[in-house]
Amino acid sequence: YYILSENKSNNEGLLSEKVSSVLIELTHKLEKEQAMGDKQKLELYLEKFAKVFFTDINLYSLDGKLIASSRPQVFNRGLLSQQMNPEAFQALSFKTESRFIHEERIGGLQYLSAYVPFMDSNKKVLAYLNLPYFAKQTELEDELSRFLVTVINVLVLLFVLSILVAVLISNWITRPLQLLKDNLAAIRLDRTNKPIDYEGSDEIASLVREYNSKVEELQHNAELLAKSERESAWREMAKQVAHEIKNPLTPMKLSIQYLQKSRLDEGEDWESRFKRSTDMLIEQIDTLSSIATAFSDFAQMPKAQNELFELGTLVEQVVDLFSEEPDVSLYLNNELSSLDKVLADKDQMTRLLTNLIKNALQSIPDDQEGRIDVEVVSKGHQYILEVRDNGSGIPSDMHDKIFVPNFTTKSTGTGLGLAMSKNIVEQAGGRIWFTSKEGKGTSFYVSLPFPEASDLEP
Repeated sequence: YYILSENKSNNEGLLSEKVSSVLIELTHKLEKEQAMGDKQKLELYLEKFAKVFFTDINLYSLDGKLIASSRPQVFNRGLLSQQMNPEAFQALSFKTESRFIHEERIGGLQYLSAYVPFMDSNKKVLAYLNLPYFAKQTELEDELSRFLVTVINVLVLLFVLSILVAVLISNWITRPLQLLKDNLAAIRLDRTNKPIDYEGSDEIASLVREYNSKVEELQHNAELLAKSERESAWREMAKQVAHEIKNPLTPMKLSIQYLQKSRLDEGEDWESRFKRSTDMLIEQIDTLSSIATAFSDFAQMPKAQNELFELGTLVEQVVDLFSEEPDVSLYLNNELSSLDKVLADKDQMTRLLTNLIKNALQSIPDDQEGRIDVEVVSKGHQYILEVRDNGSGIPSDMHDKIFVPNFTTKSTGTGLGLAMSKNIVEQAGGRIWFTSKEGKGTSFYVSLPFPEASDLEP
């Protein structure tokens, strides 16, 4: 509506300016030529001015009848009445208005039409001048298009601005919640969790206070749990140490009692009895020493002294140590070359592989022909070491405890070997795991990463 109204107003302004210009030129010309009484000459002038101003020009008498027209054929064919529009005639004749513009229609065509009095130099009305104005539809469509494009651009701009404002408001509102979420996600039992500093007094503040309270409570409970776990670990360790020490102490006590009895009996075989007893005592003392060494190594695991070495060569050397084991066939598949190096503690890696092969040997029943396969390959960006045996396997209910310190599936031993192995592998940045079927055997796997390019530089 606004565009149509504005377009009509603009057209009326153009028509008003044009009718004023035509009126001035026509008045000057007709006064000079005295052609008001000559219809043919008058129409010639009107046609000439029509071409100059690009508009039709009509002249009506004071009683409203057509005097002359720049396009008389329109009236001659009956397309327009030769009688002046009644509304315009009434406005100019009876209301003595200086100008009258309104809309008229020819069939389905609607256009603007302007009427003004045509006066001589004495201000006497001689006739009524009429100019029809046919607005171009394309101009209206162009104006409508420009208006719509402008409106759409404004709406799009407002939409984008509203989205930006909404995002800013949303971020401003949700920022404390995001802070709370991030802190909740960062909570760990193995470290100190920091409280949130929030100075607001809104609903979020109550959530933050509750969070800070729970953080303090969690920290206190974590300390109690850590203390409890340490005490429990020490109790388990003490119980295991006591158990392992008692095992050799019993035969030692029996050997000494046997020696005492033999001495009292003064038998002829005293020397042989003495030798057997002392050999037994030495063996049990060695057992006690190995127990003490195992617990000491586990408690004081030295920091890894990493160095570059050929993993395949190390595996070959360790496997060769067990090549003479009776009743066991040991096979090695080494797919690595001298260029395949790993960054780790060489001594600890030797201990790791030795422990895995020993465990494999001990898992094979005495009445069974044993087979152990050791394989080391390069896969992806890591080395994979496998130690596979055909022993008795590990029961499924023990799988979760196999790397727990002091846990063992054997009747002897401290249960620290696999726990130490896991520690060694993790210090080297690797991973250790196993698969096992009871009665079929077990495979232990160790993955070790390739060294970084910077580590390979001399």
